[in-house]
Amino acid sequence: PGGFGGMPDFDNQKDIDFQKKYSVDFFSQGCIRMGEDENEEEYNLTIFKYLDKKFGKSWRSEIRSDAIGLK
Repeated sequence: PGGFGGMPDFDNQKDIDFQKKYSVDFFSQGCIRMGEDENEEEYNLTIFKYLDKKFGKSWRSEIRSDAIGLK
């Protein structure tokens, strides 16, 4: 990944296809945080549980490998 100003590039076709297929959006705050109580990993783990419940675990082979909390 990589992007301007430390922001990951979420504009490649694989990411776009994943977002459409599973009705989720990739978002990264980079080095900017909206509040002290934010926890991207905890939030993603909640989303991952939802995806597991709705789609099984097959989606895991399609998501970008650098998704926070995936490993």
